[in-house]
Amino acid sequence: MRQIRTTPVVSRRTALAAMATSATAAMLPFGRDSGRADQRVVLVMLGGGVRVRDTFLHADRTPHLRRIGALGALSTSCKVPIVTPEIGQRGVFAGVVEEADPRPRNLRGPFPSIFEYLRKDASLAASDVWFVPSGTGSETLLGHSDHVDYGPRFGPSTFSPDAVVSGPLREALKKMDVAAPANQAEAKELLRLLASLDKKHAAGALANAPGGAALLALQRFVVAEIALKDDAGPGAGDARALRAAQALVTGARPRMCGVALRDAAIAGRSERDYLAVLGRVDAAIGALWDAIQADPKSKADTSLIVVSDHGRNRKAAPKGGLGFDDGSTSTNRVGLLCAGPPFKRKEKIRSSVNTIDVVPTICHLFGIKAGFAKGRVARTLLV
Repeated sequence: MRQIRTTPVVSRRTALAAMATSATAAMLPFGRDSGRADQRVVLVMLGGGVRVRDTFLHADRTPHLRRIGALGALSTSCKVPIVTPEIGQRGVFAGVVEEADPRPRNLRGPFPSIFEYLRKDASLAASDVWFVPSGTGSETLLGHSDHVDYGPRFGPSTFSPDAVVSGPLREALKKMDVAAPANQAEAKELLRLLASLDKKHAAGALANAPGGAALLALQRFVVAEIALKDDAGPGAGDARALRAAQALVTGARPRMCGVALRDAAIAGRSERDYLAVLGRVDAAIGALWDAIQADPKSKADTSLIVVSDHGRNRKAAPKGGLGFDDGSTSTNRVGLLCAGPPFKRKEKIRSSVNTIDVVPTICHLFGIKAGFAKGRVARTLLV
């Protein structure tokens, strides 16, 4: 890092370490590698409620999603069983519908997530199963359930970029007149920061020992993010989470990487800001896909799945916000994109498919079953 005035290394380390006290690095058991060795999946949930008319069915708002959708299997009428954020999001990551007395969003769900199935039933190592949530709110709880037979010991490695590349960290660096990491020595210092995150707190930036390749990928991500100027405004958190996922997918090549976005929820207050979020998310997903395609190994074995948790009302409210309570297909039908080796190419899916089918379908790709999921394997998507 270039410094305007001299600052002792010890002071800088102390300040950086202080910013990491919200993080956890709880070790989880490493399993043996099994399942289909050639299978890798990136699952992106467009959280916060996204209308398909604003993405795959719009001529120019999300050109990258439309471009990728034209290459793979695409449903523009994927059913959402119950239109609420907590049920919709758990439906995507757990494959269930909590019809009776659903858990509040500030509590973990009762059914295993896709990550838990892969960790326990496919015997994947924690270092091979990753979860990247946008923000530091309830989305961070989607990684694992409190199910007695699964739960935290089978949870994914988790990286919350907003908890590391945070306002307090940036402010601390600013007070020390540290501009941006500009050399290898300072990059290694950030690497040590990530490696020594506080292990005692229940939620935060980094969970699990990520292994050498992933740790190096995350270090490079943090170095780049601290120097980034365009890091504010609608969609900034979602774009950051997608960049973190791209760093992991290209740098460490995990078997599974799930990304939970959330910034589209701003639609409840402003349709204009919601559309701005979609623009940034679209660009970041396009960059992620292009990075996968640029690497011959990843192109040959990595699939991208993009799905919304629920939709939004057809029309904006008088004050400009978009709810999700008009009961129309605009709220309970969303887009589902599946692109990669096991999925059909250039295929528009007409048959019925549900958001809760995503988990059973991914499990099928890895040769296991999602025992508690209520969805089914969406075979119409597969070659």
